[in-house]
Amino acid sequence: NGADDNASGCAGVMEIAEAVAARPLKRSAVFVLFAGEESGLLGSRHFLSACPVPRDKIVGNVDLDMIGRTDKANESDRAHYALDTDTITPEFKKMLIAVNERTVRWPLKYDRLGGAGSDNMTFANFGIPGVFFFSDSHPDYHRATDDADKLDYGKAEALTRLCYELTVELGDKPLPWRK
Repeated sequence: NGADDNASGCAGVMEIAEAVAARPLKRSAVFVLFAGEESGLLGSRHFLSACPVPRDKIVGNVDLDMIGRTDKANESDRAHYALDTDTITPEFKKMLIAVNERTVRWPLKYDRLGGAGSDNMTFANFGIPGVFFFSDSHPDYHRATDDADKLDYGKAEALTRLCYELTVELGDKPLPWRK
């Protein structure tokens, strides 16, 4: 249980970390799996309050909350939500769009009615730009029926590749919001 929320995102983070370890970036990359999101963002709040690196050195946050399912509204094209990309700076959203266009070309939606939030909000509160990848609600969201046989593994793999490419961009390229 919890296959989409949040095992799909955790698996993606582990794959990206392995790929970055094989080909290190110019900037350091820190990979973290948080607990306590539904209990007040406890893990991400602790991480940033006792940060092992200077917070002002963190250039971005890529939050793979849920990457393995598709909500009913997006079944036709399997689009995925990439939320809060321009909360801190519009350049982050532009970067994500450019990376997606030249790599996996996955259909992304940047707005969601009703709002959503995850550990990315903790980073945003410290002025750190980021993106929150989110499947949106599905019948098994926060239920014991969120099982692995219901995941779209092809989608999770494509979104993981996209997030890897975004991580490489953040780690190797000049960033317009960092002078």
